[in-house]
Amino acid sequence: MNTRGREFKRTVYDVMTGVLCKKAEHVEDEPQTLTSAEREEAEIIESLQKNIVNEYDENSLCEKKYEEIFKANQKLCERLGVVEEDDDVECIINNFFDITKHLCLKMYDYGALFGMYEDTSALMNESLIRKSKNYT
Repeated sequence: MNTRGREFKRTVYDVMTGVLCKKAEHVEDEPQTLTSAEREEAEIIESLQKNIVNEYDENSLCEKKYEEIFKANQKLCERLGVVEEDDDVECIINNFFDITKHLCLKMYDYGALFGMYEDTSALMNESLIRKSKNYT
């Protein structure tokens, strides 16, 4: 898997946010039913999980902040008299997560781009920054 490709970046993001924890557990439970491509993907995920912290693990900053968001959402729904979720509140939360994911993936691009240069003065070249918009 290309470490600069979109799929790899998304996989790193999904491991970092805990999305792929469940998938990895499924792979361990039923390894005989996997195709070779699925086995390869599972090996990559397993390798990444050894090196990437799930930022939503118990007692982590993200886990605590997510719990605060969840509780605030519940209180807001109560004040609005909504039994389930309020569509507008869910829209706000989901869009914020989308923005965060976009920023994380761009940060990965910038880290990969800037990591190619030993001399940080090269990073001040405006055309380099513009080119990075299409870097993947």
